[in-house]
Amino acid sequence: MSSEPGAGHCSVLIEVKTSEELTLKFKKSYLRTLSAYANLLNQPLLVAWRPRQIGFWILFDPMLAEPLDDEHVQVSLEQAIRNDLMSILAGDYYLVPQEGAGVRLEFERIGEKQPTQDGYQAMFRVSDAYFHEASGTRVPDIPNSLAWMIFSAVEDRQEVTENGIVQSFVTSGGFTRAQLVLRTAVGFSLNDEERIHWKTVGSNLDSVLTCDSLLADVQGHFGTLVQYVFHQQPRSIPHFLPLSWRGRFTKIAE
Repeated sequence: MSSEPGAGHCSVLIEVKTSEELTLKFKKSYLRTLSAYANLLNQPLLVAWRPRQIGFWILFDPMLAEPLDDEHVQVSLEQAIRNDLMSILAGDYYLVPQEGAGVRLEFERIGEKQPTQDGYQAMFRVSDAYFHEASGTRVPDIPNSLAWMIFSAVEDRQEVTENGIVQSFVTSGGFTRAQLVLRTAVGFSLNDEERIHWKTVGSNLDSVLTCDSLLADVQGHFGTLVQYVFHQQPRSIPHFLPLSWRGRFTKIAE
């Protein structure tokens, strides 16, 4: 069913793609076939693309594709991101944690050192563990959603001393996205390399994390754990969006 003008919802067909490259290529004949199928169903056609190097999904209109040769067209990463519809259609947004916020684990050596080829081994115990703000101040009761936000954007650092180890996971000031925070939340209890079964997760997704609940927690920690939140506005607004949605956005100047 196609969307109704002025309605509060819309439906679309989505072609899902992943790639190792940062450019997505299509055969012209393949896109024509997809477009013909979408027209037959009276539905708009979008492409959801996840370049594996960056790890997040981008949603865009395949009409953005530019000619590559006589048989192929392509969409660059820059072009896809500038026209990303994930914010306005899926509720996604960018998050920038405060640089230096994170979690700190302190390990105390409790056994004698045993020399090894690479150094030494010994028994350690966790003597302290806590989340902290960018200033280093402890955060005693951090919401789970913000813990997942931090883990989705951290770099790990390690300090080894004579009698212990400090393992830190600290944000660098770079961005993450709500979809990456959700992926972190879902994957938090999985074993290494264990794949997420999204069909199972999707049936009960809101019980894990919602965009609104994450945003509410973020707003309570601006200036301590979070620096910015960005809701992306695409360069162009698709014509099929309900009028009530399109009225909330203004085209970005070229």
